[in-house]
Amino acid sequence: MEGVDGLLCRFLGEFRFVGKTEPLPILEVVALESTANKSQKQLCESFAIGMDELRCGRWREAGDIFKAILRDYPNDGPSRFHLARCRRYANTPSGESPWVVNMDAKKT
Repeated sequence: MEGVDGLLCRFLGEFRFVGKTEPLPILEVVALESTANKSQKQLCESFAIGMDELRCGRWREAGDIFKAILRDYPNDGPSRFHLARCRRYANTPSGESPWVVNMDAKKT
């Protein structure tokens, strides 16, 4: 996003795709900053807090935040995705960085 201004974005994580060794940061463009509404801004702020918890390996805390987001935004796919990861790894962490999502299959 270097050199691009005026967009409200949220960081979804770093994803390592099949056949790649380095993870790629993935951002979602939510809205233009000038037209973003309060709800969009709140979603991005709450999601960033959840991602910070995830980055620190605090799976349960991150899961609680994503679950709270889904109460207000029940159709938010990224929160649902990360909540599922938190539930999967809360008791038995994967041993890899919680920040990186390893994609192990290509979809066709």
